[in-house]
Amino acid sequence: MKMDCFHRIMNSFFLLSVAFFFYSLASEVSVCTYYIDARYSQPESGLPNCSWYNKNACCKRTEVTAVLGSMFKVDQATNSCRYHLNYMMCYFCSPEQINWYDTRLYICSEFCDTTFEQCKTGYYNSKLIGDQYRDGRAFCEANSFHVVPGRERCFNYDPTVFANAPLSVGSIILTLGLSVLVLLSVLK
Repeated sequence: MKMDCFHRIMNSFFLLSVAFFFYSLASEVSVCTYYIDARYSQPESGLPNCSWYNKNACCKRTEVTAVLGSMFKVDQATNSCRYHLNYMMCYFCSPEQINWYDTRLYICSEFCDTTFEQCKTGYYNSKLIGDQYRDGRAFCEANSFHVVPGRERCFNYDPTVFANAPLSVGSIILTLGLSVLVLLSVLK
């Protein structure tokens, strides 16, 4: 009798454990609406530039490399500008994209405005960004993003991602290279 009761308790515990396991899996898996195929978010280690999504990502490492490798280069950009652009271009990795992606990115106007403010003193194709776009909305719309007022159901910047970010080797080399160019132009 005691053994029979023990088996029932153990079976109940096992079933609850299995149910909890599947519930926890389901709560972390999201539909990835950016992709045409039926893709769901999953862990993806080693994501370059979008590493904050390693634990639960909609993208693959090869996709990040391809997209960010072809990303436009901004000369004389501040670190804050680089962080904002990097975060913006990683939207396709976010497991939350079902909330703000439907054939194109729905981006918060606040994110566009802040990115523009941080980047307007940088240069793209030898032209000052602040001269090419009148504001953050125009900047984001030029990238085919749909700008949404407020902070609901739109992709927004998370400042905690880069809060303690060290400078990458690439950023250090770029900064040193720009410093040398400035120094050479002064010495001429």
